Amino acid sequence: MTPQKHWSERVLESIISRGPNPENATHPSKLGILTLIPGLEIRGGAEHGQFNYFTNIQHNKILYHAGKVYSDDLILEINSQTVAGLTTYDLHTIILNSDDPLTIKHVKESHGISKDLRHYLSKKYEDDSIDKNLQD
Repeated sequence: MTPQKHWSERVLESIISRGPNPENATHPSKLGILTLIPGLEIRGGAEHGQFNYFTNIQHNKILYHAGKVYSDDLILEINSQTVAGLTTYDLHTIILNSDDPLTIKHVKESHGISKDLRHYLSKKYEDDSIDKNLQD
């Protein structure tokens, strides 16, 4: 049996455009739903004890430059800025103020990382590990 890879070895990178008029997008709802990119919803957020993640994806409405996003993938970075563990409001602000297209690093939920931000933050990791860096 082969050992399971650490989640950090499965990080994907996708490049997508925000689409027309991103400044007209609404702020995140109280349910933590962000619809800033056409064909893509972002849910979760620290205010709900979760990592931000993609949902309700309509691939035919997303302008891809590279890669592909998947439903329930956790969002780690946008344009080299760490966004894991942020509120949806903060993520909204970062997306609005980022250069277009957006380079997004994301990862599928797996052993070692899930939507549950509280659980992830409560775990103990070695000081020099990628998990410890993400916690900070």
